[in-house]
Amino acid sequence: MPSAIHIKLEYPEAVNLKKQTLLLEKNLLETIKSSRNYSQLRKREFLLKAEVNKNLSKVWTLLESLNSLLPRLDAPDLNQISKTAFSQKGAYSKPQKTLARENNLENKDIENQLREIHEKLARLN
Repeated sequence: MPSAIHIKLEYPEAVNLKKQTLLLEKNLLETIKSSRNYSQLRKREFLLKAEVNKNLSKVWTLLESLNSLLPRLDAPDLNQISKTAFSQKGAYSKPQKTLARENNLENKDIENQLREIHEKLARLN
């Protein structure tokens, strides 16, 4: 088992190291916060895309019914246009209220930690 190594630090050095450690911790928490925000935005983007997809399929259905009611012309048939551009199945996801509530709790925790770090830095200055 390795033995512990002790180093003597002068007071200004110790304060400087403590500041650097707190700043590093602060930066890490801000990075985590940004990452969670990015994840939340990606989930919201997914939900919005799914909604757009659903609305596009409704529009497609309405266009097909309208096409069947209108007289035929020498225009290309709607059946020739690929529906695959509009079809996409999405996975189940949590409701937006639940996601927002979870994110809010996580952000409050990070905000509290950031506030504590700012207070410690203020005390060291």
